Order: sequence, then structure tokens, then C-alpha cells
Amino acid sequence: MAGCLAIASALACGLAPAGSAGAQPAPAACTKATIQAEFTQIPGSQGAGQVAYTLTIENYGTGACTLAGLPALRLSAKHGASLPTHVTTHPGGRYTVTLAAGQYAQASASFTPDIAGAGEPGNHCEPVAHWLRTTLPAGGGTFLTPMTATPVCQHGAMSFTRLKAIPIEPNCPATTISATFKGLGPPFGGRVTYALVLTNTSAGPCLVDGNVGLVLDSASGPAPPTAIHWPLAYPYIIAAGKSATLDAAGYSKPDAAEPASGPCEPVASAVTVWMPHTSTFTIPVSPARAFCHGGALATTGLFLNG
Repeated sequence: MAGCLAIASALACGLAPAGSAGAQPAPAACTKATIQAEFTQIPGSQGAGQVAYTLTIENYGTGACTLAGLPALRLSAKHGASLPTHVTTHPGGRYTVTLAAGQYAQASASFTPDIAGAGEPGNHCEPVAHWLRTTLPAGGGTFLTPMTATPVCQHGAMSFTRLKAIPIEPNCPATTISATFKGLGPPFGGRVTYALVLTNTSAGPCLVDGNVGLVLDSASGPAPPTAIHWPLAYPYIIAAGKSATLDAAGYSKPDAAEPASGPCEPVASAVTVWMPHTSTFTIPVSPARAFCHGGALATTGLFLNG
């Protein structure tokens, strides 16, 4: 090396290129060993023959990995039979998404669940899809992705946005959440709906990483029963000063096993809210009421509320 001139290139002298020392290798392609996914309906999105869904893909491995765009997707029936599927991405073209450990990416999809295409039989255009068969590129593997069950008309035509990596945010702690659980009007058709509104009072965004739990409670006397039907788990980021809403639909009329007169179950005057991976808190039920059918509640996923 002593004979190298100062103006000679580092490569000619056998030196390593500047900045190469300690360079980290590029992340490997994501495989089914470290990827999980859900395909969930966006609450309140159905209308005018269209509905919107969100595909969420999470890297639960210990290191970063990359996705070369949207995986290959195939709709499947309840017991795994393949269904017609035609996926397009807008905008098109190649792109890559890098996911750190614990990070997820999302893409929105729109399609029609009830307007038949040419050659399809009326509103029951295709069999109900219960799964997306997801195939990762470059030999990454194939796995079944659970989805909110629905028929996909127009021979399985679905339009997706590009996948976008979602910044990693801290889980929403109970200490920075202001919450209410209020009725959305009088009972109708034997059902009643309450809204859980979660407001993020902190200075930054926070993550609700899964389904919010609800347990009916009473200020005095026996605790009422609770039987929750949850949608598929779905991560949701609440921006600073913003709110998210979860609707919970229950029964206002007794079933055959409950008394026909008087309250069908003990009156719920409070509800305990469980925030995934954090803590719980209890808030009033306004107005207090008895939830029939053993406290059965069907909840939506969270959705933006201002």
C-alpha cells in the first residue's frame, strides 16, 4: 500500500469503499413464518353497492423484512374452496415496503358485495368468501388470512391501494383516554345500540392494537352477564386530540329463558373497558339498562369520529 499515490482510487489500492465498514445487510423478504394478516370491513363503509375493507399485514418476527408490493391474493370459501378473484392495485407498478419488527402495513380495498356482474345470479353473485389465500413472492409461502365474511361480486373484482407501512406508535394507556358509553336512541325492533367513544387526550398518537374488551357491571347488586361477539382484530391509531368509536348492539327484549316481565337481566350501570396490552377502566352506562339475551353484545371495530 505504501506505493499508492494520494490521488489513486481507494479501490485501486485495495481499500474498502468509504462507509462500507459495519454496513448492515438489506432486510430479507418477509415469509409466512413471521407474517400474519387480517382482511376486515371498515365500519360504516357499505353503501351504493360498494364496501371498503382493510388488509393488515404485521411482521411479528424479531427483525425487519420486506414486501415486494401486494402479495398474491385468492378468495376462499368457508371450507377452503377457491373462489373467483381479480385483484388490481392503484396506482400500479412495482414498489417495496419494509416492516420493522412489530410493524404492520395496510392497504384499502373496495368492491361490490351485492351488484352482480355479467353471468352472475342476482344479488347472490358469488359464494360467501371467508378467507384470503395469501401467497408471498420469492417462495415466501402461502397461508390463509381470515376476513370478514362477504360475497365479492363482479367475479371477485377487488381494487386495492398500495400497501403502506404504518409508523410504530405506543399503545394507548388508560391514563390518556377519555371515554363514554352512551345509548344511540331508544330500542328499535328489539335491539338497542350504545357507542363507546375513546378520545386520546395525550400530545401524540397512540395505538389500539386489537379489539377493545367490554364487561358490563353494576354499581350495586349482582353483576350482569356479558357475552361479546367481536369482529376480527384490527389495529387502530388514534391521533392526538381525536376520537374513535365502537358501536355495541344488544337486545332490549328477553329471550325464552328470561323473565317476560321486569328486567331480563340485572341492570348494567357501568362497563369496564379493557384496552389491549395496557390496562382497564370503568365508566358509566348512560342510560343504565338491562341487556337481554344474557348480556349479548355485537361490537363493530373502531372507526374515526372527528
